[in-house]
Amino acid sequence: MQTVNLEHLHLAATSERFRSAFLSADWWTPDGWPLLLVAHQNGTERVTGKDLCIGLTIPGRVAPLRYAVLGSDERTCEVFRARTAKAGHACVWCEHGDAGSLAVERVAHDLGQARADLVLVALGAAKGEPLAADLVSRGCPGLLIGVGGGIGMSVGTAPSAPPLVERAGVEWAFRLLREPTRLWRRYLVGYPQVVAAAVVVVLRRALGRPVPT
Repeated sequence: MQTVNLEHLHLAATSERFRSAFLSADWWTPDGWPLLLVAHQNGTERVTGKDLCIGLTIPGRVAPLRYAVLGSDERTCEVFRARTAKAGHACVWCEHGDAGSLAVERVAHDLGQARADLVLVALGAAKGEPLAADLVSRGCPGLLIGVGGGIGMSVGTAPSAPPLVERAGVEWAFRLLREPTRLWRRYLVGYPQVVAAAVVVVLRRALGRPVPT
């Protein structure tokens, strides 16, 4: 399962490996207003990685389950583990580091031994989603969900946009202001093309015209 934002669509358009991993997912949920704009045509609601992680910390929100964490950092996982334990969930496996440092065969084996119901892939989309696809192809059990920085944002160890900014749908501006050097090209050059494509889809649907595939 993938919580899809503009980065996913941009990577799918520019990377064959990512596109293959993206299309191999069983479910997608929209994360970000351009995707939500298109999804609303079918009554779909926005679901973010942060939302999913917060849900695991609320007693009674989700039936007790065994989960694993792939990525993030030790401090964040400890805080998240404590909060999810109060909600009746058990963290049965945790592996830190980035996607490049993880041996897929070993991780798949360890997750198989852990018998997790849910695997939270807390890595950047560019490497995390292809890694998750590789694990699934090796028979990794449970539901794998790419949550990016959702775990850290859900427990406050990673910065997240203020609620007003989230409601306005401009989290991208918050992130751009925090990391302009790393994100300016992605947000100001690559993503506008994806937004334009989303607007075209909405307009064509509104006019009753077929949507290009």
